[in-house]
Amino acid sequence: MKKWFFPSVENIGIKGFNDIGEEFKDNPMFHLAKEICQNSLDTMVCSDYQRNDEPIKVEFKEFFINPCKIPGNEKGELKQIFEEEFKFNNEYYKKDRTVPEFYENAIDLFHAYKIPCLRISDFNTTGLTGSDQTTHSPWIDLTKNAGVSDKEEGSAGSKGKGKFASFICSSFYTVFYSTMANDELKASCGISRITGYKKSDNTITIGEGYYEDNFSPIRECLDLDPGFKRDRYGTDIYIIGFKEGIEDWKEKMVASIIENFFVSIVKGNLEVSIGGNYYITKESIKKYISDEKIKRYLSSDAKCYYDIMVSLNEIPKENYTMFENNDITLVLKKDDEDTGEINKVAVVRHTGMKILDLKNLPHLGLYHGILFMNGIKVNDYFRKLENATHSNWSADRVQNSADATRKINELKRFVRETIKKLMTGAVLDEVSATGVGETLPDEDEFIEDDKEENKKESIKDEKIKTITINEKKPKKIEDKRVKRNDEEGEIDLELDEEGLINTKQFILNSPSPIPINPPQPNPIASEEKRYSEVNKKLLTKKLRLINNNSTYKLFFSLNEDNPIIKITFEIYGESGKEKILLEKVKCHCNKIIGGNVLTEIEDNYVIIKKVQKDILYNLDFKINSEETWAMEVKVYGINE
Repeated sequence: MKKWFFPSVENIGIKGFNDIGEEFKDNPMFHLAKEICQNSLDTMVCSDYQRNDEPIKVEFKEFFINPCKIPGNEKGELKQIFEEEFKFNNEYYKKDRTVPEFYENAIDLFHAYKIPCLRISDFNTTGLTGSDQTTHSPWIDLTKNAGVSDKEEGSAGSKGKGKFASFICSSFYTVFYSTMANDELKASCGISRITGYKKSDNTITIGEGYYEDNFSPIRECLDLDPGFKRDRYGTDIYIIGFKEGIEDWKEKMVASIIENFFVSIVKGNLEVSIGGNYYITKESIKKYISDEKIKRYLSSDAKCYYDIMVSLNEIPKENYTMFENNDITLVLKKDDEDTGEINKVAVVRHTGMKILDLKNLPHLGLYHGILFMNGIKVNDYFRKLENATHSNWSADRVQNSADATRKINELKRFVRETIKKLMTGAVLDEVSATGVGETLPDEDEFIEDDKEENKKESIKDEKIKTITINEKKPKKIEDKRVKRNDEEGEIDLELDEEGLINTKQFILNSPSPIPINPPQPNPIASEEKRYSEVNKKLLTKKLRLINNNSTYKLFFSLNEDNPIIKITFEIYGESGKEKILLEKVKCHCNKIIGGNVLTEIEDNYVIIKKVQKDILYNLDFKINSEETWAMEVKVYGINE
């Protein structure tokens, strides 16, 4: 007999809503689209999957039904359960009224003439096989098991929690599953994941109810949507009481699919229809990336990643072997325009789903990249490190966290080294930054200065990295930590909130790690009180900080004359920024008679007087450490 059954037992606690899909409650439409398409794409790695050159298709379609058409509620049976839930929870929750209000809203919907629902259907998949099993199969893992996932190698799903995304989008927390599988079995059932409550026999429900036929799947496909009837392999999910009132839910879904599955779509492995308004294919994805209604929910990286996908045969790439031969591939492309988001690499699984963006990469121009995890073993290894929403890695998620940490670092090291290799050649073009002008010195100017008779030093053997500065609204930097292995011989410049220039250099010449204790600050008493900072922006016309073994060189030029400037230096230790002892400081300029420029050392900064505009100055110095450090440089104008 088909009916709803809510199991109950004695001596258990009450199960609340916070135990159901908490990780998907922020931006539910984003997560729903991602989890659904991920599960459908996992079909591609099933041993019995036959594609036949057809893409996997997913359809999201809204419809309306009368409450009495909900299976198991023909005579108000399900509504009665919700009324009992409300009665119990109204007494149980005295302070937090969230749960009683949920049941009040659901009961109101039961009295409506029609309620919104969402049908999610996939095609060219295997369907949910194993509906005749009792303990373990794709059907049982989805409908009965909790936190269980035993998918085949190469699949994207790994936690067994993605199914909760559908329930979060239901005003009843109620979903129906229906499948026609290629094991020639049809099956359907309903699941209501609500809170536990105490029954009249003093038992407490486990918080879940099932609509089945004598505790077994119903041996037919459901046809809840009047305009749809399944006639081929695949699965249908019906979300009852769909929260369609969420603003721009269709556009948010489109953005989610583009963000997470741009690789699958461009390769022609996935096509998605949403609400009859959007049909995302390899031909239409470009149009939707430019659609103003969708762009507001897309990251600016989406277009960059799309440009990479359509240029795969024309851009540089590098392979890497971690578990199997060439199981990882990195492709890079210089951005066609400044999107405001630079230096990111998307990590993409074997099935074509993006997991995360690698950031804090070498600043060698404006570029994006895609890291393809081609191998099955590398997919399965990193899949175990992912969180429930498949958006980040953590080594602590596995037993051998030390090995996982090494693997993550190995992958990131390959990315950084490949970026330096591919982006420092002819691939990298300098981009002129609007509003900043010539922030970096010209190479010819260095060479010309070096040829002067009164300058005996040469920097021709020094490795110099050039960066481009894009002027943008100042941002407060929350994370001040700098990782030594992120960069090599480069500078990241930006203006702070006071309009001052921050210069950070990351140098990797030394093979030794960053010491725990940084060099001791200059013990000499500071005379900083002799000066006061001028509240003005000193925008350097040209600025470069380089290192050659133990000697540092700061080249700079100003846009205006300044009677006195102060240049401060701080290093990044484990406890944050700390002052550094400067040694053997010397400043000279070939365009000033005599060459040498008078300087004063005040603790961790240098005072330079009578600085003339448009002249290139060279400040040489050492620090009291044999290590190389991430260093911040600030330039101030001061008054005596």
